Amino acid sequence: MNNIKCLEIVSAVRSNYKGMKAIMSYDKKIYLGKEENCHFRPGNKEISYYDNSDNSLCFISNNHKIFTFLYGAGWVLSQIEMLEHGFTMDIYGEFEKIQNSVLNKFEKVQEMLFKDIPFMGPGQLKQRMLKEERKIA
Repeated sequence: MNNIKCLEIVSAVRSNYKGMKAIMSYDKKIYLGKEENCHFRPGNKEISYYDNSDNSLCFISNNHKIFTFLYGAGWVLSQIEMLEHGFTMDIYGEFEKIQNSVLNKFEKVQEMLFKDIPFMGPGQLKQRMLKEERKIA
C-alpha cells in the first residue's frame, strides 16, 4: 500500500478492530485504516478520502462482500441461514483466511456473532450442518 497516498472512498464504518475503520474504495476494494486518517463526508459534495501519508492503510480483499465481516457484530441469522441470503462457503473461506493472516495484527474489540454463535470457517460450518442434519433425521 506504500504507493497510495490518498484513497477516494465510497464507504467507511467503525470496524470490529480497535481504532480502525472498514473502508470500501470506488473500485470496491476493501481496506482497514486508522479512524483519524479517514475523512468521510456524508452528504457533502467534496470527495471522501483516506489520507495514507503514514502508510497505515491495510488492504484486506478485492471481494466487496468481505466488507460486512469487518464491522458486523450481531447477525440475527445463523451462518447457515445466511447461505440463503448471498453468503457462500467461498466467502466464509476467504474471511477465515483473512482472519488467520492480515487481521491477526489488529486488536479485535467485538466478536462477530451469527445468532449468538461466533464465526465458523467452512470446515467447522459443514460439520455443524451435518450434526444438525443427524438431529433432524
